[in-house]
Amino acid sequence: MKPLANDFVTIYKSPDSKSIFPAAPALCVLKNGRYVFCHDIFGALTTLSIYESINDKNVPVEEDPHIGCVYTSDDKGLNWQKRTSRLRYAIRAYLRQEITFIS
Repeated sequence: MKPLANDFVTIYKSPDSKSIFPAAPALCVLKNGRYVFCHDIFGALTTLSIYESINDKNVPVEEDPHIGCVYTSDDKGLNWQKRTSRLRYAIRAYLRQEITFIS
């Protein structure tokens, strides 16, 4: 199979691809040129290392939690900064009349 692109940047890579699954990617380019990337993570996320990596420590870990993550890039996607992760949230980014919504 021929690759779609020769150059690419990995924003998120599962620490265990057999039990932790990224899903529902969304990319939004803002008017100022900033890229916003969101995705969900689901699967066997009850490991302490995954739980410690999220920001919302007051939410109890469930048997199969769902985490939403947000990243931004100010250099057209060459480098990405993780902005937040939230337990039990599916996160989406979209533009409407020049306003960025993350829900």
